[in-house]
Amino acid sequence: MINKNEWLREKIPVDNLGRPHSLYTSSRITLSVDEQIFFRHDREREQILNELQLIEEQKNKIWKLYMGDLKEINRINKILNLGMPKTGTTSFHYLMQKLDLISIHDPRIAEHTVDEIQKEFMYANSFSGMLTPRYKDIYTAYPNAKYIFTIRNVDSWLPSFRRQTDEVGGVSSTDVQKFRESLFGTAKIWELDDEKVIHVYNTFNEEIKHFFSDKENFMELNFIESDNKKKLMLDLLKFLDIKGNSEIEFPRENVYKKLN
Repeated sequence: MINKNEWLREKIPVDNLGRPHSLYTSSRITLSVDEQIFFRHDREREQILNELQLIEEQKNKIWKLYMGDLKEINRINKILNLGMPKTGTTSFHYLMQKLDLISIHDPRIAEHTVDEIQKEFMYANSFSGMLTPRYKDIYTAYPNAKYIFTIRNVDSWLPSFRRQTDEVGGVSSTDVQKFRESLFGTAKIWELDDEKVIHVYNTFNEEIKHFFSDKENFMELNFIESDNKKKLMLDLLKFLDIKGNSEIEFPRENVYKKLN
């Protein structure tokens, strides 16, 4: 007999700061809210509190899937966001949750084979974050998925990305290290000059756009800088074939806020 809590702890990891990944949870969630907050900067308290409120609901959804609803979850085409870091992948993840989909942010697939990716992605509708360098293998695993590519102007992307990588002052986990190495050739992003970082960003953008240029299941999405977000939302829902609330708005998550 499979024990629910044991299965969840094995299947659903946390990062090295003790934070549940997206819909993920683990035994660390038994920590008090104050203890959870201890692991993060003050400016991220609200995000943590929001995540904690979702834990039980998300955990139950995952367990139901495991117990027999996998056919239903895999009846819907996967939604896979291949966007680079700081292009809105976290906000996209929360949007998918708003649309009542099971969404996973930052899946740990850096060294997965195609078969392992296929199995890993069975447990949710949508995936985003840390997918970019594996786009060819992901497409091999799920050629009929709906592919989203979040983008933004490089001039606004670079300072946002720099704030994220420079603030860390190191590599926060083995998974992040492998992800960065697969993109930039090193996990120590702060050692790279802007020219190199921009080159990597533009190269992956061009590669992915070229790869999907003859495929209809691909959509570029720049909601960060869009001047007509309502129309963009309608276009997105149509592309994803989702009958969602037309008044729903793009969330803004993981946004840098300067500390006093």
